Amino acid sequence: MKLLLSLSLAILILTPLAFSSASLIKHSLAQDAPDEHTNQPDEQMNQPGNVVTIPNPLGSDADTIPDLLQKIIKWMTEIATPIAVAMILYGAFQMIFAGGNETKYKDGLKTIQYTVIGYAIILVGWGFASLITSILTP
Repeated sequence: MKLLLSLSLAILILTPLAFSSASLIKHSLAQDAPDEHTNQPDEQMNQPGNVVTIPNPLGSDADTIPDLLQKIIKWMTEIATPIAVAMILYGAFQMIFAGGNETKYKDGLKTIQYTVIGYAIILVGWGFASLITSILTP
């Protein structure tokens, strides 16, 4: 039973990471690659009028520090929410399958309590980040 729960948690955690990394790889491969068949010598490429631009890896919506903070906090809450739900379910399963064993029941209760406390800390951090963002933006 513990193996089944462990596998379920691993799938819940690793699936979003796999999809997000696959989309990042797809996005990076879709970038315009330099044309290898241009017959321009290096002297023409290094002229003072040529400008090299580096695209923002975070996208166009994170150009300032407050935007970056908001994007990081949003990402953290999007990741933490399903993990918190999975941990609450895991704690509930621990309590249900305790079979009258008081220590296993208390372990399930502690799992749920620590999950709720951890998620509350993340939400408070989101509130602090919103407060800092509102202070930093003119």
